[in-house]
Amino acid sequence: MNVAGSRPPDLIERPGSLLVPTWTKTGIALLYNEENGNTYDIRLKLTKEVLTIQKQDVVCVSGGESLSNRRTIVLRRQAVGGFGLSIKGGAEHRVPVVISKIFKDQAADQTEMLFVGDAMIQVNGINVENATHEEVVQLLRSTGEEVTITVQFLREAPSFLKLPLGTQEENLNDATKKAVTPCSTKCPDIPK
Repeated sequence: MNVAGSRPPDLIERPGSLLVPTWTKTGIALLYNEENGNTYDIRLKLTKEVLTIQKQDVVCVSGGESLSNRRTIVLRRQAVGGFGLSIKGGAEHRVPVVISKIFKDQAADQTEMLFVGDAMIQVNGINVENATHEEVVQLLRSTGEEVTITVQFLREAPSFLKLPLGTQEENLNDATKKAVTPCSTKCPDIPK
């Protein structure tokens, strides 16, 4: 309403950043420390607001054995989307079973602790480091509403994710679906 003698309020110009769509990008990189010559695996997560750089932890146990990069995550199956991840690889290809795709806004994505290239180490306490692809798929499908998985990031994983392994990627996005789809995931390149 305009009253005689008053002027309309100044227009507030909105910054262009409000028009930027909301998205999140994640990646893996190798960080080189020039001071001591060491390299570190890092995870990058870019959102509209912030770039997060996370150094991978190394945990040493007695005997000096290194269990670097291992994480244990509990996933709850969603009615639509299941656990929200796909896997590739297996003992039949002489490579570990790895996460090859994480579906946006699904259970695996919401944890913010799983990444493409993570190797499956355990499913509900069962060691799957030398399991076939089908064995891991069956373990994941036969679990109840929740699964506990232990994963480990492997630098070598992305290179074999790009190669056909003789079988197609198993989609675990829908636990009742038996369809298989070819891998179209683009994985980040990691320096050796």
